[in-house]
Amino acid sequence: MTGPIREDRVSVGDQTFRNLIDRSAQGILVECGSRPVYANDACARILGFTCASMLLDRPDVAGLFADPALVGRTATGLVDTPGGRTHSRITVRADRPDGSTAWVDLLIQPTQWHGITALQYTITDVTERRRCHERARRLQMQLVDSARLNAMREVANSLSHRLNQPRGAMLNYLNTARRLLHRDACPHQVMQVLDRLAGEADRAYRVIAEVESVFDHDPDEMRASDLRGIVEEAVDAARVDAFTRNVALDLDIPADLPEAALIRPQFQHVILTLVRSAVEAFEDEPVRRVTVSARSVGSEKIRIEIADTVDAAPARAGHEPGELELTVCRSIIAAHGGRLDRGGTGTFAFTLPAVAPATVGVGARATADA
Repeated sequence: MTGPIREDRVSVGDQTFRNLIDRSAQGILVECGSRPVYANDACARILGFTCASMLLDRPDVAGLFADPALVGRTATGLVDTPGGRTHSRITVRADRPDGSTAWVDLLIQPTQWHGITALQYTITDVTERRRCHERARRLQMQLVDSARLNAMREVANSLSHRLNQPRGAMLNYLNTARRLLHRDACPHQVMQVLDRLAGEADRAYRVIAEVESVFDHDPDEMRASDLRGIVEEAVDAARVDAFTRNVALDLDIPADLPEAALIRPQFQHVILTLVRSAVEAFEDEPVRRVTVSARSVGSEKIRIEIADTVDAAPARAGHEPGELELTVCRSIIAAHGGRLDRGGTGTFAFTLPAVAPATVGVGARATADA
């Protein structure tokens, strides 16, 4: 046999199966020796061709895609390793003849084409799905930027409030010192006022130093942290909303819980999001309680649960965290080495790797030495 067998030169035995493939919503393409020998109408439509026969005139299948080297390596790997992998799946871009682009999912698997070893490509158009993912990613970045901006505003407001107190006191002491000097008061009285003025200046310096210490590290760096204290801070932030809705917030975290490596603001964002969604789920429930608990699982993991007492699905409808919020929470937990799951009715649960005591001791000693 001198070359690949084109589909239009071979009679098809099973016409019913042929019609099913031809009318499939997924693109089906078969190659023999890298050349296309069959393509259905869906394949032509996804790749931007007027009819399937135009695909059969292409010199190779890999050239249909923007990354032919990746497609070629994937296909060759399946052919050269008989008895190995049964299929491979990749996502690539296809540049259509009209200049537009499409993103396609390729499921490549070995097959037999009229007794000849071939490869079948099952092609799915994922262009819209990819666009949705891109929009979700942009929204996620906007959410992160908004959260950072709100955090900066809170820091600025807190700093302004805390600095206004020593600033007002310093102005009062300064005016008092001026009046004493105009009255030719004794130096001892003036020195007392100036000492108090210096004390308020020192107080303002300590406020600024405290704020600087908060930002004197990489905010994206994981650090061994006291999980109980971090969770308590996040839960306290949700207590105002819980009080308004008459919902009790309980903490069930043992004092001897191991430390965990965390990015503090990200982890608190997850706890606050899940607790607020649980609080908002209460409407006519007689028992209104949300419990945040944490337990050691063996010696290497910590399990955290946020559970509420809402049992009825209709009561919970509309009060679940949004898909974008859950996506952000899942990505944060995944970055911390865990996985966010539903632990049961009204429960979110995830695990985190625990920090070994020896590791914590070494870090603490290194910090002390520094």
